[in-house]
Amino acid sequence: MRRQHWILATVVSACLTTVSLAQTRPDPAVRYRQGLMAVMGWNFDLLGAAVRRSGALDAKEFTLHAERLAAFGPQMLEGFPKPTDAGKGAVTDAGPEIWSDAAGFQAKIDEYIAESKKLVEAAKSGDDAQMRAQYRKVSDSCRTCHDKFKAD
Repeated sequence: MRRQHWILATVVSACLTTVSLAQTRPDPAVRYRQGLMAVMGWNFDLLGAAVRRSGALDAKEFTLHAERLAAFGPQMLEGFPKPTDAGKGAVTDAGPEIWSDAAGFQAKIDEYIAESKKLVEAAKSGDDAQMRAQYRKVSDSCRTCHDKFKAD
């Protein structure tokens, strides 16, 4: 009888662990977009810190981070495939408008891509005023997208 209890406890424990893991591990697209947004945020925060400091900007360092942001832009949409039943358990900040207004979401991504390319041009120019102004435009493109398409 003891052995049956042990076997039952082991089976129940294994089932609960499997269910728990299935519910907590987001699908690959969610992991991809969260990772991409984290890397973009890292680079964007470094640029923001530089812009907020007084004094001349380091054009070489600024260009490095601007180029990264511009390179990541075209990859964003890959992280937002139409949800499937498999992905419904994932808790994310992605608002449903991403899929219900796909054209609007694409327009915001296109705006970000255009502004981030201009940020690279501004960085390569070495003109502090131009770099600071374009950073703000990229920031605005992120904010307007998040305001509309990121869940609260």
